[in-house]
Amino acid sequence: MAITEAVRLYRAEFGETLTDVDAARLYRAHLLIEEYFGEIPTARRQGLVREVEGAGVSAEEVARLCRIRLGWRAVEPGVYYVSERVGPIAVHYFVGVPKDYTPVSPRPAILMLPTATAFVARRANVELSPDQVASVYTDWIRAELAKRPGNIVIMPLLHLTELWGPGYAGVNNAIKPLASAAERFAIDPARIYLRGQGMSGHAVWNIGLHYPTLFAAINPLAGSAKYEWQRARAMNLRNTLAVVWHDAEDQAVPVRSSRDMVALLRKNKVDVLYEETKGLGHTPGPDVDQRLFERMFARTKDLSPRSVSLRSTRPDVALLRNEWIQVWQPDNAGPETRHIFRWGGSGMWTFQNTLTVEAKVAGARGTSAGNRIDITSSNLGPFRLLLSNELVDLSRPVSVTVNKRTVFEGPVSPSIADTLQDQLLLGRGLRKYTAALNLNLAPGPTTTARPTTRP
Repeated sequence: MAITEAVRLYRAEFGETLTDVDAARLYRAHLLIEEYFGEIPTARRQGLVREVEGAGVSAEEVARLCRIRLGWRAVEPGVYYVSERVGPIAVHYFVGVPKDYTPVSPRPAILMLPTATAFVARRANVELSPDQVASVYTDWIRAELAKRPGNIVIMPLLHLTELWGPGYAGVNNAIKPLASAAERFAIDPARIYLRGQGMSGHAVWNIGLHYPTLFAAINPLAGSAKYEWQRARAMNLRNTLAVVWHDAEDQAVPVRSSRDMVALLRKNKVDVLYEETKGLGHTPGPDVDQRLFERMFARTKDLSPRSVSLRSTRPDVALLRNEWIQVWQPDNAGPETRHIFRWGGSGMWTFQNTLTVEAKVAGARGTSAGNRIDITSSNLGPFRLLLSNELVDLSRPVSVTVNKRTVFEGPVSPSIADTLQDQLLLGRGLRKYTAALNLNLAPGPTTTARPTTRP
C-alpha cells in the first residue's frame, strides 16, 4: 500500500488533523511493523524492534499501527475462498464481503461454523467435488449476507475427521481463519462473534471457553460442553456474552446439556441469555435464529475491562490468557493427562491442579485506587499483566496485590518491545496494550509443565 492510501487509514485511526509530516513518520514505522509480523528469523525480529524504537513513534502509536494492515485493499462484494498458511497451520475458509466494504471502516465479523450434515449425507454415495463444496459454502454465505448485511462472514472449511476439535487441529481449523481474514479485511476487534449449531454448537462452547478474549458474544445452538476441563473454565466468559438456545424436544442433543451449562454460567456470575423452545427439535426456525442473532449482535466487547477472570487446567500458554492477564504456568501443575477423542481427531493435554486468577482494577481511572490491581488467585506461578492508559494511568506508579499482599509498587513504562511482543502472542490488532509487568510469586528457578521437545 502506497503512503497516499495509508494516510486515509491513519486519519481514520489517529484523527483528521494528522499532518503529512506525522503521516510520513508513521508510514516509515509501519513498514518495519509489517516486516516484524512476517515469517522472519528471530534475530531479524529483534533487530526490527530496535529499528521501530528509533523511528520516532510511541508505544501507543505502534499499538494503533498494528491494527492497520498495509495489505488491506478495497474488495468487491461477494464470496471468496482463501487457502494459505498462518504460521505452521494450513488454513482454508470461505469469506463473504458485504456491499460498500472499505478498509477505512472496520466491520463486525461473524465466525460461523458449519455442520457436517450437507457433506456426510451425500458422502454415503459419492464424494463431493471441490466445485460442489464451493457451491454449498457460497450459497450459505450469500444467504447470510442477504439476511444480515454489513458484516464480514467467515466460514472455515470443515475437516470431516478433525471437525472443529476439541483436539488441537480441529480448533485451529476453526479459529485460524479469523487471523487470516484480519490480514485481508478491516475487522472491528470489539465486534467479533461466534455461532454454531449441533456438532458446531459443541465447538462454539469449547472455543468460547478457551479463547474468550476473541469474542464479544458466542451463540451455541443445541450444543454442549460436557468435559470437566471445559466446565472448569466457565468463569472465563465474564466479559463475553453467551446467547444459548435449545429445544426441549431435541432428540439429537439432550436439552439438559444447555440447561446445565446455563446454570453453571450463572453460578459463576457470567452474563448469559437462554431461550428454550418446544416443538422445534434440533434446529431453530428462521424467526428464532434471527432473534438469537440480534441478541448476540447487540453486544460490543469492552476492550479494556476493569476485571478479568481465568480458570484453567490446560498447559498451553495461549489458553492461559484472558484479556490483560497472561499466565505462563501454574505454581504446581501436578501430573498431566493426555485425552484422546473418538471425534475431533488429535488429542490434548490437561494438568491435575486447577489454576484460578481473578484480577480487577480497584477504582476509577485517575484516582489512587484506579492504579491498584487486586488479584485473588490459587496455584498461580509466573504471570504477566498487560497494561495501557485505558486501563490505568501509566504516568503514575502502579501497585499490585495478590491475595491481599502487595507484590509490586512502582512505575510501569510503555514499551514498544512489549507492545509488539504481545501483539505477536495474543493476535495482531486485537488489543493495544502498551506496557507489560512480569511477576512471579514463587521466586527461584521455574520449569515448564512439560519439557519442550521441538521448536
